[in-house]
Amino acid sequence: MKALLCCITIAITLALTACTDSPVDGRLDLADSLMESRPDSALTILDSISAADLRGDAQKARHALLLSMALDKNYVDTTTFDVLQPAIDYYPRHGSPDEKLRTYYYQGRIYQNRSEYNDAMLRYMEACDLRDKITDSLTLARTLVAQGGLYREEYKPELLLKNNLDAAELFQAYGMKMQRFRCFLRALEGCILMENKLAADSVLALCISSSNDIDNGEELLAPIYLSYIADFGTRNEIKKFLGQYQSLPSTKNNHLSMAYALAMAGEYDEASEFLSKADLKGSVIDSLSHKSLQGYIYENQNRYQDALNAYKEFYVIHDRYMYKVVSYDIFFADKRHQLEVDRLNAVSHRDRIILGVACILSLVIVIACVIYYRYRLAISERIIAEKENNNLRLQQFALRREMETLESERDNLKGLLAHSHELDRPIQEIIKQRLDMLNGLLAREIANNTNYAKQYNQWIENLCQDKTRFMDSTRLALTASHPNFIRHLQEHGLTEYELNYACLYAIGLSGKEVGEYIQLKRHYNISTEIRKKLGLEGQKGTISQYIRRLMTELDN
Repeated sequence: MKALLCCITIAITLALTACTDSPVDGRLDLADSLMESRPDSALTILDSISAADLRGDAQKARHALLLSMALDKNYVDTTTFDVLQPAIDYYPRHGSPDEKLRTYYYQGRIYQNRSEYNDAMLRYMEACDLRDKITDSLTLARTLVAQGGLYREEYKPELLLKNNLDAAELFQAYGMKMQRFRCFLRALEGCILMENKLAADSVLALCISSSNDIDNGEELLAPIYLSYIADFGTRNEIKKFLGQYQSLPSTKNNHLSMAYALAMAGEYDEASEFLSKADLKGSVIDSLSHKSLQGYIYENQNRYQDALNAYKEFYVIHDRYMYKVVSYDIFFADKRHQLEVDRLNAVSHRDRIILGVACILSLVIVIACVIYYRYRLAISERIIAEKENNNLRLQQFALRREMETLESERDNLKGLLAHSHELDRPIQEIIKQRLDMLNGLLAREIANNTNYAKQYNQWIENLCQDKTRFMDSTRLALTASHPNFIRHLQEHGLTEYELNYACLYAIGLSGKEVGEYIQLKRHYNISTEIRKKLGLEGQKGTISQYIRRLMTELDN
């Protein structure tokens, strides 16, 4: 029947892999899916994959890990890393948390098969460190059980208890009742080793409740229950229990439990008989229990020499065991692992502090830059504001000077009109027009109302349409109001057109404004000729500034 099932499994494998793009991956997936329910079929599938079929480190690592799992589940205890090595080389650096967990667990199993308990413990601890990251809680449960077995060898019953209770909870989630029940049995053993009756009572209740869901559960519970009664019960309770469980299966392990219970009940001869049938090839803890119990029985049978020899053998085994434990450093594996974990946590804490300090410094630098920027911006704004205020003051000063000039010209023109009978009529008209323009302009500046300047604006608009007439009227007006100034220019040889040109400077236009008004390409040449006739070559300053200053000085 089993052969038939294997053939069917292989046939299904070939059918599935024929429909996939990667036959090897398909076979690996199938083996993985059969690992729990049909580990023998999974092993058959994995054995059918040759090394030549595997491509890439990831595929080789997966095959190695699955094959190691299949061998373990088929009770093939390997002691070499030949099969698992590709997974050991690949998964700790590149694998997912589940792949790392499985690799550490099966690596630990191999170390345990080799009796290298220190390395096995370290691998189990590395696997348990991943418990908050993994989804494969079934492998975690098995890791806890295996680690608990090492804790029993180290005689750390409190950790044996904790690991098996944690594993029982995980097995319950998978509905694995037998595995859960066995965890409770091992946890009860831990309570007995701790001599903690309160904890033992609680775990015993769980054992009794779980045994009802297991075939032969009562038989499996009886030996450890017997140890419980022997440690915590009275002689009458022990005898009563022995009377109820006379049909306890006759196994070598049960013989040790029966011998212990009978000895505690005072039945030393029967205890000695059961003890002689006990297994001496079990764990070192069982061997120590055997010799300790044997010495106790001989002592109560008044066989003191035999008791002394039994106790001597106990200490020989004990010393040999302790030497082995110290040699493998198993007692210190968990301490060393904890130190390494603490070191990594300290490094992580230090890195977090450094990162925090770096972030704070960066924030301080950013804040300092913002403050400095705002400070520089405030300084720039203050400088700009000061410059604008200075410019405004200069403009106001220039405006006052201009107003004074305009007022002076207005007063001169009024004085000329008072003696208008001495002037030709065209000059009188020009002076009157210019006086009206000046009055409007002054009124606008004083009242800051452009309505007063309408006559001035109209006059400018009309005269700008006839540049020659405007320039002639300006020269005639200045001849009447500033005769010394005009005479000085004539004496320096300025022609009538050049006089007109100079009068544009005199009324306040700059060189650029004169050029834009005249619109002549030879504007620069005319300006240069005037400078030459007035002897201004090589001197600093603009010609417009010189003309206006000259006009003011000559008529004062």
